[in-house]
Amino acid sequence: MLIVVGIVAGYADILYSLLLKFGLAPERGLLIGGVPVLSVIFPVLPWLFFSVGFWVMISRKRR
Repeated sequence: MLIVVGIVAGYADILYSLLLKFGLAPERGLLIGGVPVLSVIFPVLPWLFFSVGFWVMISRKRR
């Protein structure tokens, strides 16, 4: 299930990047240290879900 959520999060990252490129999404949403939070979270989120999903899968196989 976490792998599927990671795929959906990857799709959201691609969609958000395209909206930024076409100028349909504002870049200056929530800023932390002058960096837009969504621009940092969206690329990392799929890999986080993939990592947790694989970790859960490995831990279940060990039992």
